[in-house]
Amino acid sequence: MDFSFFKKTTFSMFFLLFSVFPFFYHPNIGMSGLYLPFNNYVWILALTIAFFIIVRQAFLKNIFLSKAVILPFVTMIFLLFSSVVSGVSNENVWLFRALYMVFGFVFYFSLFQLSFDDFDRFKLICMVLIGAFFLAVIAYLQIFNLKYAFFDISYFPVLNYPNYPGSIFQQSNVFATYLSSVLLLVLYVGTVYKEKTNILLLSFFTFFCSSALMMTSSRVGLLGLVFGFLFFIMANGKPIYKSRVSFFWVFSVLLGLFFGSYLTDILLQSTDKVLASVDNDRLHIYKITLNAILEKPWVGYGYGSFSKVFHDFAALYHLNQTDLNYPPSRVMFTHPHNELLYWWLEGGVVALSGLLFFSFILIVGCIKLGRFKGLFFLSILSPIGLHLFVELPFYLSSVHWFYCIFICYVFFYDDSKVFCISLSKGMTLFSCAFSIIVYVVAISFFVHTLYSIFSIKRYVDSKFNDISILSPARNNIYTVNYADYLVMVSLFYTDLARGENHRTDLFIGWAIDRIEKEPNIELYIDLVEAYSYIGDKDIARHFMDEALYYFPSQVALLNTEVKIFGD
Repeated sequence: MDFSFFKKTTFSMFFLLFSVFPFFYHPNIGMSGLYLPFNNYVWILALTIAFFIIVRQAFLKNIFLSKAVILPFVTMIFLLFSSVVSGVSNENVWLFRALYMVFGFVFYFSLFQLSFDDFDRFKLICMVLIGAFFLAVIAYLQIFNLKYAFFDISYFPVLNYPNYPGSIFQQSNVFATYLSSVLLLVLYVGTVYKEKTNILLLSFFTFFCSSALMMTSSRVGLLGLVFGFLFFIMANGKPIYKSRVSFFWVFSVLLGLFFGSYLTDILLQSTDKVLASVDNDRLHIYKITLNAILEKPWVGYGYGSFSKVFHDFAALYHLNQTDLNYPPSRVMFTHPHNELLYWWLEGGVVALSGLLFFSFILIVGCIKLGRFKGLFFLSILSPIGLHLFVELPFYLSSVHWFYCIFICYVFFYDDSKVFCISLSKGMTLFSCAFSIIVYVVAISFFVHTLYSIFSIKRYVDSKFNDISILSPARNNIYTVNYADYLVMVSLFYTDLARGENHRTDLFIGWAIDRIEKEPNIELYIDLVEAYSYIGDKDIARHFMDEALYYFPSQVALLNTEVKIFGD
């Protein structure tokens, strides 16, 4: 394959990955992970890029390795091995995380096969910046509710979120930390590639994205930008006013933040958020999670067990509280809003050691990069890194994941000793065949998952009338649990509408088994109503009490109690 053609094709796919494919947005049921359609599109293209590069390199009969590739691979194996020690309670939850790690590493490994020079990597960075600019444009359209201004809304349903600047991400904090990181990347581009950039263009980009960031009113996004800038000051080693790029960047950021606050009339609200202490709600979540961890710190509770374990300990925690006005008493949790605690609870010390080892090799890598590049690397990734300690950005946006991998490649490629391994003819054929098979299987999975999500959406839109619509979702390993939930609840409500009960028994048996694995507010309500419907008020009372034991402040549960028992 001609190198010029290979390079143009790779550039084109990178442009699509960060500037086009994230915008393939469709009406959906929400939630996280692959349930958000744009994540599937991003994965499909990212894997296409990875396997395109790997197969091409295999045909050349050599591959490139370095410590910057081998050490993350060791970490991945360590984390995968932790599932053997801790066990797996929910296959779907573990599948999603395993896919993230394995295929994320494949993408990272493929980038090290690129024989691109520094200017080529600069062009790749520019494609990331273009994509971020498009995301900021979407936020502007949302905040001003301009969904009908330029095109038919049916082709761009993300604009159905008026006055909520979350861009494609459905969550403003996820959008904000991405913007913060990209703004710091702009500072890096302006500092390192002075001759190749236009300072006025970078200033406009910085101003525009800063104003979009301010419109999110995101505390973690703004704090991430501040922390990142502090790392830059340490990296730069000279006053801001002595650097033309730094001065223009700071001026553009401040002007953009002021303009964004003025446009949305949120200056006081944003300031209050930034200056506020850590909110009590999150402290309750962390305390409950730590209580669970301290009970079983070494091997954890098994992957996919978080929700059940957390609410078991939350129920005990409620007994010692006089004021139950905090989220765990009324909302289901599937994540503690802290990635370190999440892995520690489920995977124990083995998983924790893997994460700490990865953090250690990152720090060592930054030291080897030198003060300027090492601290700049920490600067760019600090907003998303901070976000991992207070929420779950990678579960909501795969764009963040591939962006972080790309930044690691940009910084570590030149400063790691790359060595070439020649492949025999047999190994070349095996590598190509194996890569193509894995690629086809992986893409088939993501495409089918996308189709399954659309089938769930069609079923919901049909007012739950035609169960056959859910057939693809029930045959997909990622969506099967939620599809089964919809089917079983539909069976119960069919009995309710027809005055029959031969489906209700089936629903009750399934619901009891499901609730034992994970407390579910809606399922508790349906189960209580099912027992009440068949006339077994004592068992209905039992499950009502159990539900309120887990969620004592949940309004829908309290209303159901009044409706059925008149308490």
